[in-house]
Amino acid sequence: MKTLIDYSKTLDELLKGHEKEDSVAILPDMTPDREENNTDRRRCYVSPLAQHFRSFTSILECNLEDKSRLYKDESLGHLFLMNNIHYMAEKMKGNSNLRTILGDDWIRKHNWKFQHHAMSYERATWSSILSLLRDEGLQNPGSNSISRTLLKERLYNFNLAFEDVYKGRQDGLSQIVNFVKILDLSNIAQDYQAYRSFVGRHTYNISDKHIKYTADDLENFLLDLF
Repeated sequence: MKTLIDYSKTLDELLKGHEKEDSVAILPDMTPDREENNTDRRRCYVSPLAQHFRSFTSILECNLEDKSRLYKDESLGHLFLMNNIHYMAEKMKGNSNLRTILGDDWIRKHNWKFQHHAMSYERATWSSILSLLRDEGLQNPGSNSISRTLLKERLYNFNLAFEDVYKGRQDGLSQIVNFVKILDLSNIAQDYQAYRSFVGRHTYNISDKHIKYTADDLENFLLDLF
């Protein structure tokens, strides 16, 4: 695409006979849901070459989505798409000619897609683990007191789940260390804060030997990933 831009005027002339001239909506805040509902639209001309370039990028994204489904771990599929969509958007932003042809709305859309996959990655990775830190189901039958047996089992399952995810993230992140610095670490902080609260609530119901990790340990593990 960067090479073809050098011949943009010639290509536009050649493609005019094969493409119907069209325009696209440029929105102040481009996201797929607002794109359909926003009535205050400014319209601008999109050249035939720009239309072809958008088709190219759409085909590339379809191929990337197919490849993301090869991951058995759903969260790693989202991480794969985050990495590649961010790469595409940065390449467009870094080339003034490409940015002019595709438009800032294209970049805004792909930044939104990046954030969407970031949220999906977060949910797929940590939600099931955080569900183990709820108090529901820990009470003794017919009583409001906490079952120490159930509490120990819950902590044991949490440790196993956390270690499994941590190892998977190490494998998945090994190739894209620079990229993951973009992730919002405030979301990661919520994970170990939830663990800190859970352990703090049940300090008197379980001994230290059943608490494999302190909240500070989890914080260090998570920050080590990102």
